[in-house]
Amino acid sequence: MDSTPMDIMVLDDNGKPVRPTLTTLICVATHSILAAIVTFGVKGVDLVYLLAKALSIPDLRPGPALPFNLNEIRAMPWAAALIEAELEGKDLSRPIIRIQRILIDLGRDFQSNVVLAACHMLCVDITNAAPGTGTDKAIVERSHRTIKDMFVRHLPGFTGGNPDDLARTLKSAKT
Repeated sequence: MDSTPMDIMVLDDNGKPVRPTLTTLICVATHSILAAIVTFGVKGVDLVYLLAKALSIPDLRPGPALPFNLNEIRAMPWAAALIEAELEGKDLSRPIIRIQRILIDLGRDFQSNVVLAACHMLCVDITNAAPGTGTDKAIVERSHRTIKDMFVRHLPGFTGGNPDDLARTLKSAKT
Protein backbone atom coordinates (compact mmCIF):
# COMPACT_ATOMS: atom_id res chain seq x y z
CA MET A 1 0.00 0.00 0.00
CA ASP A 2 1.36 3.40 -0.92
CA SER A 3 0.34 6.95 -1.78
CA THR A 4 1.69 9.33 -4.38
CA PRO A 5 0.80 12.88 -5.38
CA MET A 6 -0.67 12.91 -8.88
CA ASP A 7 0.84 15.16 -11.56
CA ILE A 8 -2.40 17.01 -12.12
CA MET A 9 -4.17 20.02 -10.68
CA VAL A 10 -7.91 19.83 -9.99
CA LEU A 11 -10.36 22.11 -8.23
CA ASP A 12 -11.42 21.20 -4.69
CA ASP A 13 -14.88 21.82 -3.25
CA ASN A 14 -14.02 25.49 -2.67
CA GLY A 15 -12.75 26.02 -6.23
CA LYS A 16 -9.08 26.12 -5.21
CA PRO A 17 -6.59 24.25 -7.40
CA VAL A 18 -5.09 21.33 -5.50
CA ARG A 19 -2.96 18.32 -6.30
CA PRO A 20 -4.80 15.07 -5.45
CA THR A 21 -3.15 12.00 -3.96
CA LEU A 22 -3.54 8.48 -5.36
CA THR A 23 -3.41 5.63 -2.84
CA THR A 24 -3.41 2.03 -4.03
CA LEU A 25 -3.36 -1.38 -2.42
CA ILE A 26 -1.72 -3.91 -4.74
CA CYS A 27 -1.44 -7.70 -4.43
CA VAL A 28 2.20 -8.71 -4.81
CA ALA A 29 1.33 -12.23 -6.01
CA THR A 30 -1.01 -11.17 -8.83
CA HIS A 31 0.15 -7.55 -9.39
CA SER A 32 -3.51 -6.56 -9.38
CA ILE A 33 -4.87 -3.38 -7.83
CA LEU A 34 -7.18 -4.53 -5.04
CA ALA A 35 -8.40 -1.04 -4.20
CA ALA A 36 -7.55 2.57 -5.00
CA ILE A 37 -8.72 6.01 -3.89
CA VAL A 38 -7.99 9.57 -4.92
CA THR A 39 -8.10 12.12 -2.10
CA PHE A 40 -6.86 15.58 -1.18
CA GLY A 41 -4.32 14.53 1.43
CA VAL A 42 -4.37 11.09 3.00
CA LYS A 43 -5.56 10.33 6.50
CA GLY A 44 -5.60 7.08 8.42
CA VAL A 45 -9.35 6.71 7.94
CA ASP A 46 -8.83 6.85 4.15
CA LEU A 47 -6.40 3.95 4.40
CA VAL A 48 -8.83 1.92 6.50
CA TYR A 49 -11.54 2.59 3.89
CA LEU A 50 -9.12 1.36 1.21
CA LEU A 51 -8.47 -1.81 3.19
CA ALA A 52 -12.23 -2.34 3.63
CA LYS A 53 -12.78 -1.91 -0.13
CA ALA A 54 -10.12 -4.52 -0.84
CA LEU A 55 -11.73 -7.02 1.53
CA SER A 56 -15.30 -6.47 0.26
CA ILE A 57 -17.14 -8.60 -2.27
CA PRO A 58 -16.44 -7.03 -5.67
CA ASP A 59 -19.38 -5.25 -7.27
CA LEU A 60 -20.13 -5.50 -10.94
CA ARG A 61 -18.39 -2.81 -12.93
CA PRO A 62 -20.68 0.07 -13.91
CA GLY A 63 -21.70 0.45 -17.52
CA PRO A 64 -23.36 -1.69 -20.13
CA ALA A 65 -23.38 -5.44 -19.72
CA LEU A 66 -20.76 -7.00 -21.96
CA PRO A 67 -21.48 -10.20 -23.90
CA PHE A 68 -19.76 -13.25 -22.47
CA ASN A 69 -19.55 -16.97 -22.99
CA LEU A 70 -21.69 -18.79 -20.42
CA ASN A 71 -19.21 -21.66 -20.40
CA GLU A 72 -16.52 -19.30 -19.13
CA ILE A 73 -18.49 -18.06 -16.14
CA ARG A 74 -17.30 -19.58 -12.92
CA ALA A 75 -18.72 -18.82 -9.54
CA MET A 76 -16.13 -18.22 -6.87
CA PRO A 77 -16.25 -20.48 -3.80
CA TRP A 78 -17.07 -17.48 -1.59
CA ALA A 79 -20.42 -17.09 -3.40
CA ALA A 80 -21.75 -20.39 -2.01
CA ALA A 81 -21.79 -18.92 1.51
CA LEU A 82 -24.15 -16.07 0.59
CA ILE A 83 -27.88 -15.97 -0.03
CA GLU A 84 -29.28 -14.93 -3.42
CA ALA A 85 -30.18 -11.40 -2.28
CA GLU A 86 -26.57 -10.79 -1.20
CA LEU A 87 -25.26 -11.91 -4.58
CA GLU A 88 -27.35 -9.50 -6.64
CA GLY A 89 -25.08 -7.00 -8.35
CA LYS A 90 -21.89 -8.82 -7.32
CA ASP A 91 -19.18 -10.01 -9.69
CA LEU A 92 -19.03 -13.77 -9.20
CA SER A 93 -16.10 -14.18 -11.58
CA ARG A 94 -13.61 -12.14 -9.54
CA PRO A 95 -11.86 -13.72 -6.60
CA ILE A 96 -11.60 -12.10 -3.22
CA ILE A 97 -7.96 -11.91 -2.27
CA ARG A 98 -7.51 -12.36 1.47
CA ILE A 99 -4.97 -9.82 2.65
CA GLN A 100 -2.59 -11.32 5.19
CA ARG A 101 0.12 -8.67 5.28
CA ILE A 102 0.59 -5.14 4.02
CA LEU A 103 3.88 -3.40 3.41
CA ILE A 104 3.73 0.28 4.27
CA ASP A 105 6.16 3.14 4.60
CA LEU A 106 6.81 5.12 7.74
CA GLY A 107 4.39 7.93 6.83
CA ARG A 108 2.32 9.35 9.65
CA ASP A 109 -0.93 8.38 7.92
CA PHE A 110 0.16 4.74 7.59
CA GLN A 111 1.34 4.61 11.22
CA SER A 112 -1.87 6.15 12.62
CA ASN A 113 -3.75 4.44 15.44
CA VAL A 114 -6.81 3.88 13.25
CA VAL A 115 -4.77 1.96 10.63
CA LEU A 116 -2.94 -0.10 13.24
CA ALA A 117 -6.21 -0.93 15.04
CA ALA A 118 -8.00 -1.92 11.82
CA CYS A 119 -5.13 -4.18 10.77
CA HIS A 120 -5.06 -5.77 14.22
CA MET A 121 -8.83 -6.34 14.15
CA LEU A 122 -8.68 -7.89 10.65
CA CYS A 123 -5.60 -10.00 11.49
CA VAL A 124 -3.52 -8.23 8.84
CA ASP A 125 0.18 -8.12 9.63
CA ILE A 126 2.03 -4.87 9.00
CA THR A 127 5.56 -4.74 7.65
CA ASN A 128 7.36 -1.40 7.51
CA ALA A 129 9.43 -0.60 4.44
CA ALA A 130 12.99 0.51 5.03
CA PRO A 131 13.22 4.32 5.24
CA GLY A 132 14.09 6.08 2.00
CA THR A 133 13.96 3.03 -0.25
CA GLY A 134 11.52 2.59 -3.08
CA THR A 135 12.75 -0.92 -3.79
CA ASP A 136 10.87 -2.43 -0.85
CA LYS A 137 7.59 -1.43 -2.53
CA ALA A 138 8.77 -1.73 -6.13
CA ILE A 139 5.48 -3.11 -7.48
CA VAL A 140 3.31 -0.29 -6.13
CA GLU A 141 5.93 2.34 -7.05
CA ARG A 142 6.05 1.05 -10.62
CA SER A 143 2.26 0.92 -10.81
CA HIS A 144 2.05 4.56 -9.75
CA ARG A 145 4.66 5.50 -12.35
CA THR A 146 2.67 3.66 -15.06
CA ILE A 147 -0.59 5.37 -14.02
CA LYS A 148 1.15 8.74 -14.24
CA ASP A 149 2.84 8.01 -17.57
CA MET A 150 0.02 6.21 -19.34
CA PHE A 151 -3.10 7.88 -17.92
CA VAL A 152 -2.64 11.10 -15.97
CA ARG A 153 -0.53 12.77 -18.64
CA HIS A 154 -3.54 12.72 -20.98
CA LEU A 155 -5.87 14.54 -18.56
CA PRO A 156 -6.61 18.27 -18.56
CA GLY A 157 -4.60 19.98 -15.83
CA PHE A 158 -1.56 17.72 -16.24
CA THR A 159 1.44 19.48 -14.69
CA GLY A 160 4.24 17.35 -16.09
CA GLY A 161 5.31 16.30 -12.62
CA ASN A 162 5.78 19.85 -11.40
CA PRO A 163 2.82 21.87 -10.07
CA ASP A 164 4.68 25.06 -11.03
CA ASP A 165 4.20 24.09 -14.68
CA LEU A 166 0.42 24.40 -14.29
CA ALA A 167 0.35 27.94 -15.72
CA ARG A 168 2.16 26.73 -18.81
CA THR A 169 -0.23 23.77 -19.14
CA LEU A 170 -3.31 25.99 -18.78
CA LYS A 171 -1.91 28.52 -21.25
CA SER A 172 -1.26 25.86 -23.90
CA ALA A 173 -4.75 24.41 -23.34
CA LYS A 174 -6.34 27.77 -24.18
CA THR A 175 -4.49 28.07 -27.50
